[in-house]
Amino acid sequence: MKTSPLQSAAILTSALILSVTTITQTPHAVADNTAVESEQLLDGSTSSATEKTTLAFDPQSTTQGNGSEHSNFISPFLETLTNPLLAPAGANDWGCRPSPQHPNPVILIHGTWENAYDNWAAMSPALKRDGYCVFTPNVGRISFVEQGGVGALLPNTFGVGPVETSTEQLSQFIDHVLRVTGAKKVDLVGHSQGGLLAKLYTLRRASQNHTDDQSANVENIVTLGADHHGTTGSGFSNLGTEQMVVEGSLSTPDGTPIGSTGGHVDRSLKDLNKLINLSDTQRVEIQKWVAGIAVAEQVANSEFVSKLNETEDTLPGIRYTVIGSEFDNIVTPFQSTFLTPGPGAVVHNVVLQDGCRQDQSSHVSMSYSPRAIDIVRNALDNHPN
Repeated sequence: MKTSPLQSAAILTSALILSVTTITQTPHAVADNTAVESEQLLDGSTSSATEKTTLAFDPQSTTQGNGSEHSNFISPFLETLTNPLLAPAGANDWGCRPSPQHPNPVILIHGTWENAYDNWAAMSPALKRDGYCVFTPNVGRISFVEQGGVGALLPNTFGVGPVETSTEQLSQFIDHVLRVTGAKKVDLVGHSQGGLLAKLYTLRRASQNHTDDQSANVENIVTLGADHHGTTGSGFSNLGTEQMVVEGSLSTPDGTPIGSTGGHVDRSLKDLNKLINLSDTQRVEIQKWVAGIAVAEQVANSEFVSKLNETEDTLPGIRYTVIGSEFDNIVTPFQSTFLTPGPGAVVHNVVLQDGCRQDQSSHVSMSYSPRAIDIVRNALDNHPN
C-alpha cells in the first residue's frame, strides 16, 4: 500500500508514542548463528508463518558477575548501560545445591526491554536469603535491524526478540539448571513477558511430549504483571485506527481513571487516528520496527496471542500464583493477566492492592514491591494466601 507524506509523518509519530508506552519494560538477549526451521504449533500442526530463529545460546554466559541489591528499577538499569550482563545479587551461583527445605531451584525470568539485573535486583537477594538456589538468564536479544525495536539500540535491553525464540532459550536454561544442580523440579517466577514465557515453556513441552503433565520438572509458576492474554498497552496498541480507545493508564472497576493516561487525551488521539488511517498490516509493521517484534506479538488480538488463547491457560500438576496490579499501565486491562484453572491445576489470582491500598506499584516497579516479593516467597513455600 502506498503511503502519503502525511501518513508517513503521522506513522512515525504514532510509533514513537507506542514506544514510549512500552519503554518502561526493558531488554534483549544473546547470540547470533541463526538457522530457520519449521515450528510445531501447540495444536501439533506446522506453519512457515511460525518460523523461528535458533540462537547459539550458552546458559552460563548470559550473565557475567553480580551487581548489588537495589530497591528500585532505575539504579540497576543505569548500571547495566555500561555492564549489560550483570546478574542480580544472589543469582547464578552455579555451585549452589538445593537444600531439603528448598529443593527446587528458582528461575527468575525478566520481561520485555528488561534484563536479569534491573528486573530482579530486589527479588533475587531476598530469595537467596531464604535459602533458595536462584538463577536468572538474559534472553531474547536481537538487533534493531532484526526488528528488535528502538530499545535494541541500548546495550542492556533484552526480551525484544521473537517470543518463541526466547522460550527456546529459557528451555535450554532450565535444562542446564536441572542438570547442574541435580534437582528434579524448578519453580519459575516471571515478570511481564517473563511470566508468559514460563506459561509458554510448559505448553510447548506438553505439546512436544504429547502429554499435559508438566509436574515432572515444574512445580510452581509465579507471575507478576504477565501478559498471559496479550495487552492493549493502555489502548495505544490500536494507535492509528479509529477503533483506538485510550483506557486510562488504569482504572477502578467502575471505570474511573487512576493512572497517568486518562481520557483527556482521547479526543486528540482519535483525530490523529483519522489522519493516519493505518491498515492492520502497517500498524503491526510499525510496532515491530519501533517497539520490537516481541511487543508486536504480545499485543492483544495479535496472531500470536490469538493462537495462544486457543489453548488452556494451565496444565495439571502445576501451582500458579498470578499477581496483578490495578496501577499496571503496560499490561491492560490489568485483569487480563489472570488465569483460569484447568483440570488438575491450582491457580491463585492476586490483586496487589487487595489488603494493601497503599501499594500503588506500576508495571515496572511491581517486582520491587515488598508486598509482591512476600507474595512470591509465600507462593514458593506453597502458602500463596
